Amino acid sequence: MSSNTPYNRRQPPPNSKNMQRHHSVNPTESPYSHTNMKPNPGSIHKTDNRPRNYPQNYNHAVQREFQRKRPNYLYQLRKHPKLAFGVVILAVVAIIFVIKINSNNSIGAKKTNVPEFVLPKNFISVNKTTEDIHTGELILVNKQHECEINGENLESVIDNSNKKYQVSSNDVKANKVLINALNDMLGDFYKYAGKTDVMVASCFRSYVKQEKLYQDEIAQVGKSEAGKWVAIPGYSEHQTGFAVDLTLYNKHLTTDQYNGKGIYSWINENCYKYGLVQRYQTSKNSITQIYNEPWHFRYLGEPHAYYMNNNNFCFEEYVDLLHSRSKSNPLVFTDYLGKKWAVYYVASTGFNTQVSVPVGYSYTISGDNVNGFFVTVML
Repeated sequence: MSSNTPYNRRQPPPNSKNMQRHHSVNPTESPYSHTNMKPNPGSIHKTDNRPRNYPQNYNHAVQREFQRKRPNYLYQLRKHPKLAFGVVILAVVAIIFVIKINSNNSIGAKKTNVPEFVLPKNFISVNKTTEDIHTGELILVNKQHECEINGENLESVIDNSNKKYQVSSNDVKANKVLINALNDMLGDFYKYAGKTDVMVASCFRSYVKQEKLYQDEIAQVGKSEAGKWVAIPGYSEHQTGFAVDLTLYNKHLTTDQYNGKGIYSWINENCYKYGLVQRYQTSKNSITQIYNEPWHFRYLGEPHAYYMNNNNFCFEEYVDLLHSRSKSNPLVFTDYLGKKWAVYYVASTGFNTQVSVPVGYSYTISGDNVNGFFVTVML
């Protein structure tokens, strides 16, 4: 073959030293002569998907040349110890991060098979009677459950107020815990709005007073309509001493109806932080059977008011939930202040009921006004 004779691009040049060094194949021999393969005309460009700059020659010398030109990372790391140390640190951090994620996932999977919280094994028993079922801040009073008490721990609101709100009369009384909640809530409202025109219109009402209000309402709108706005005597929350109605005292020395709107919406939106809930809302009147009353608040205690607000429960719904919770399966939650609570129900066993409470924890026991007791434990 003369020097002007063209050669196949897929073969090295006839005088290639690389070919002589690494191949024993005759340079003039077809690349397919030592196999049973036959060239397919035109297949070179159709089937060759390699990058355009990749060499067409597959001999070992060219491959070695390409390997020589590739960056040697190990060599670079040996040459720069600080860089190598940084790479090692990053690798260790990445491994720890992956292990931590896997560990958290495995822990989360295990939690689905065990209860969120288990009360301690050490308990003591507190004796409660059937009369105690009808006392406490969590007693349910509505059209199906009559109030069996005539208020408890009642004190004068005006004598115990912080003077940041008005009181309609010297005769207004309420349970002391409700007065404390009003002082805190309306004191903070004064800091927020600079107003002292919110008036406590009514708290505790006796059976006799509720009867008069109910009959007056019947005379005005009829019996069927009166029951939507005024509770039947004996079935009013005001008789517990844990309920309050608000109104507004204006510059004309008269009162305006409180609607919880405008700047006063702060009260309705934040009352749960003080243990109070707006007892009757439009969205729940099919359950409570009382129309919307933005002025009527009920004291239940901070953890319970928080849970109801956070889950959009009315009191009837919350009581139904608590009735399904036992000492071995309490309702456990954390409030907006980060405090953790456990609440469970103990059914009455007769005239005397032994209510189990955990040793070493702060707790309260309230009747439900149905057939048992609610235990609230601060963890």
